[in-house]
Amino acid sequence: MIEDRKLVSRVSRGGGRSNTFDVIIIGGGIMGCCNAYELARRGLTVAVVDKSTVGDSPSGKSSAIIRQHYSNELTARMALYSLGVFQEFDERIGGECGFTKTGFLLLVDAKDRQGLESNIALQQALGIETEILQTEAVSEILPGLSTADLVSAAFEPESGYADPYLTVNAFAQAARRQGARIIQENRVLDVIFKSGKVSGVRTQDGELSAPVVVNCSGAWGAQVAEMAGVKVPI
Repeated sequence: MIEDRKLVSRVSRGGGRSNTFDVIIIGGGIMGCCNAYELARRGLTVAVVDKSTVGDSPSGKSSAIIRQHYSNELTARMALYSLGVFQEFDERIGGECGFTKTGFLLLVDAKDRQGLESNIALQQALGIETEILQTEAVSEILPGLSTADLVSAAFEPESGYADPYLTVNAFAQAARRQGARIIQENRVLDVIFKSGKVSGVRTQDGELSAPVVVNCSGAWGAQVAEMAGVKVPI
C-alpha cells in the first residue's frame, strides 16, 4: 500500500491522523526501512519519508551480496549478525528476501596476501565460517577460473545473495505491521529547528514533527545533511 502525496495532503488538512512522531526517517531504502522496523518494534512512533517509492532507488537495484569479509571488527560482527537474519528472514522479519546460499569467494594477488590472512584470522575469531583456500580448492569451486596469477583466496560457504527489491519491501511491510508510516512520493525540502533543536521536516505537502530526524538518504545523504547545516563528505 502506498501512502501517496494526496493522502498526506488530506492528513495535513486534518484528516484524522497525527503528523507528530518520535522519529522521522528520510529515505525509504534498505537502511530507512530497516531502521523504521527496528525502532517501531521497540515502541516508537516512526515515519519514513521518501521522494519516490520504496525500492525505487539504489537499494532496489543493488547486487545484494551477503558476505562477511571485512577488515573492521565491528563491520564483520554486523555482517555475521546480518547473515543470520537473511538465513531466517521469514521467521525473523516476515516476508520474502530471496536469499540464495552460493558461498563467497575472494581472490587476491601477492601484495594482498598478508592482509587477507589477517582478515581471516579476525573473522574466524568472531565466529565467521571462513577459510584460506589453496589453488586446487579454488579450481574445484570454479573450474573455469584461470588461477595462473592467483596467490591466495578466502571462501565463506554460508554466504550468498538476496533479492534487493523483495528485501527492502519486506522491511517496509514489517515496519508497517509495527505501526510505522511509509510516506512515499513526497520530497523533504528542509529540516526544521526550534530553539536550536530539531523539531521535524518540511515536505512538499506540509510539515511533520519529531524531535529526531534520521538521514538514510544514501547517495543524497550530503544534500539532506546540508538541510541541517552539516557537511558530510559524500
